[in-house]
Amino acid sequence: MVHDCFNTQLVYGKQPEQIGSAQKLFQMVLAPYEFDKIQKAFIHFLTHSNQMPTPADIAKLIDGEGKPIMDKSTYIGIKERMKLPTEYIMPKEREYVKEYEKININGYTL
Repeated sequence: MVHDCFNTQLVYGKQPEQIGSAQKLFQMVLAPYEFDKIQKAFIHFLTHSNQMPTPADIAKLIDGEGKPIMDKSTYIGIKERMKLPTEYIMPKEREYVKEYEKININGYTL
């Protein structure tokens, strides 16, 4: 994945011979995580950015620091309230629903 990102994403000033160093850093930082979670985090990052991610970018997504942790029960509760004509839904809650659907319904659960 790192090699493909290096070849396709914006890498400002990086030289092709630097890919080996980048791969070592990604392996070192992401070693504790399951491959499935790493892959989903890469997909999420690459869907929303045209730049090369850093190991920290991917780790933050997996750990929930890059985005709020998407909790299904919270999502369902907000969706139920959205059905009520007199219920006020805060913009932050609407954004939560939108993000949850973008990440989870499209199959990119982190």
